[in-house]
Amino acid sequence: MTDETISVDELRSMLQLGKPVSVLDVRPSTERDELWIPGSAHIDAYDQLKSGDENALSAFQPT
Repeated sequence: MTDETISVDELRSMLQLGKPVSVLDVRPSTERDELWIPGSAHIDAYDQLKSGDENALSAFQPT
């Protein structure tokens, strides 16, 4: 797993080309409940990541 960040346009291009991607939404659950990315995985880890917790994403298993 990498901690790569890509733009919306890059993601759109990858999806259009049929490339395999895993999208992890780390926003708080309350924000995700308002608007979510179809097919994305979710871990409520924003605050942990912001504080530098290196284990915040340990439960994530990309598909």
